[in-house]
Amino acid sequence: MKSFLVRFKDSFSKYRKHDERWKYFVLGILVSFISLFAFLSIIQEYFENGGNYAIDKVAINFVKSIETPLLSKIIYKITMLGNSLAVIIITILAALFLIYKNLKNEAGFLTLNILGVWLLNEALKASFKRNRPDIRIIEVRGYSLPSGHAMIFMTLAIMASYLILIHLKAMPIRWFFATLLIILAIAIGLSRVYLRVHYLSDVLAGWSAGAFWSALNIIFHRYSYYKKNAKRF
Repeated sequence: MKSFLVRFKDSFSKYRKHDERWKYFVLGILVSFISLFAFLSIIQEYFENGGNYAIDKVAINFVKSIETPLLSKIIYKITMLGNSLAVIIITILAALFLIYKNLKNEAGFLTLNILGVWLLNEALKASFKRNRPDIRIIEVRGYSLPSGHAMIFMTLAIMASYLILIHLKAMPIRWFFATLLIILAIAIGLSRVYLRVHYLSDVLAGWSAGAFWSALNIIFHRYSYYKKNAKRF
């Protein structure tokens, strides 16, 4: 055990030497474990109790109690930001900005991540085949678990925030944009519960799955940078 710890310490020291942003690598590992545990816990409960989460009933009763015509209009506008067309437009604009900044590889990295999580969400929905809530404010199609809006936009928010933080160092406002993206991802997820097109457990599963996907890719991105940088020395 002691020899393993010594080898690990040496390997990590070597990694830190060749990656000045090593904290994102460590954070990615932590987030991947936490988000995977959260997702698997939700799925385990789904199979054991048939999707009868107590938290879903509480959430639905709460949103019913605060529902007003004005609030519904506001929430609808928020949820539209997580629609397929909006995500495509945001991703294209972000990719074009990265290309403009001579970050073509990062543009491809972001685009492939959004495409990948989109396909993963469809695969998960087809696997679980959970029906949506019966009483909905708006009409939508497809299965419910995990929420596509929550999962895909959380991935977009995390990946975009990561790229903003590592590449736009000269911009003090970068933390504002990163925080705003995460808050927007949370708002979009909660909007799906208010509109009753998803259960709260669908949204929680979407957030955790999106965070897991993002964390894995950030780990891969940092390790790739390390391998490339280490070859120069």
